[in-house]
Amino acid sequence: CKFLIVDEAHAVRQAPADLIKGVHSLRVLGLTATPFTKGLKDLYSNIVNVATTDELTDAGYLVPMKVYAAKAIDMAGAKVVAGEWSDKEVETRGLQIVGDIVAEWIDKTNLHLGGPVKTIVFSATVEHGAELCRQFQEAGFNFQQVSYKDNNDDRRKELIEEFSRADSSIVGLVSCEALSKGFDVPDVLCGIGARPYRKSLSSHIQQIGRVLRPAPGKEFALWLDHAGNYLRFLEDMTKVFRDGVQSLQQESLDAKPR
Repeated sequence: CKFLIVDEAHAVRQAPADLIKGVHSLRVLGLTATPFTKGLKDLYSNIVNVATTDELTDAGYLVPMKVYAAKAIDMAGAKVVAGEWSDKEVETRGLQIVGDIVAEWIDKTNLHLGGPVKTIVFSATVEHGAELCRQFQEAGFNFQQVSYKDNNDDRRKELIEEFSRADSSIVGLVSCEALSKGFDVPDVLCGIGARPYRKSLSSHIQQIGRVLRPAPGKEFALWLDHAGNYLRFLEDMTKVFRDGVQSLQQESLDAKPR
């Protein structure tokens, strides 16, 4: 092996990292929209901004967003574990606004897109996602959940294949983290963020990236933020989208609490 291409290079895996460190003659190209992971400088020697997010949007390779900072999960005083709010705290507090999430989605998709559209939802936890699905379904919309609890790769594959169809019977998919990287369904018109982050700019950007893909007739993506993330990370996100990243030592973007 003389040349290695690593996609989603911010997700550092042990086997590729060992290969890169062990084979000094190996040429390596890492691809990522969020090069903020600690240790990237130990695997790569240079960083190249091929194009910024703003440039890609201006050129039509990504679509712009209409964003609503909707009623957010209140994380004031919540317990912190390893720098992020604890899953249990996020779940308990997130369940309190599930009804608002469904009502806001109905209202804003009708206002901007003429009715229900293909949507992806990032829930706080699996249990939170299950309750979101239940209430969307009670309102008459086919939302399905993808999670580690599926324990069935065939079912997940079938759900994603159905969701990817232009005439899909599934209106929305709900996931905690499973769909935040590498998930590519360009005609998703709406995204809902319902998992608050304190530090992880990369998680926020990766989630938003799921709705920015262009598709025929898609003029913009609608983003409904019930997590507070859009405003929490706005300053850093705006700078990264405008200027790119200039160094492989940008760990602070994923390490500092906002």
